[in-house]
Amino acid sequence: MNAAAGSNPRSITESPWYWAYVFCTGGLIALVVMGPRYTQRQMQIEQNRQKRQWAAQRVAGQAQSDSRSDIEGTSIALWPLFVALGSVLAVAWMKLIRDHLNRQTQVAEPSIEGETDNGVAVDAVTADGGRQ
Repeated sequence: MNAAAGSNPRSITESPWYWAYVFCTGGLIALVVMGPRYTQRQMQIEQNRQKRQWAAQRVAGQAQSDSRSDIEGTSIALWPLFVALGSVLAVAWMKLIRDHLNRQTQVAEPSIEGETDNGVAVDAVTADGGRQ
């Protein structure tokens, strides 16, 4: 008997693609919410590092560079996480929809001859009306 054509089809939550979709969505929401805070904090950390370097250069008598860190110029950015989570989200969504559509067609069309939608076997009838 085909499991998809049985009386209780598989739940969508049993699919690993569903969980990849859910967790990537949660991750993207968290990145959108926490992104500005992270960027501000990263900018402060980099500016403190640059100030320590300038102080060390001043003590050593070297020329100081005049580059400062800003929001767009931080050395650690969040865009790779957005790209990674977004691409996994897109793939998981496509696979989930494909699996769902395949499951719908399998339920509608029994794959084993002589099997009905509820999984009960019936006698096959020949073209001339006689039983096999």
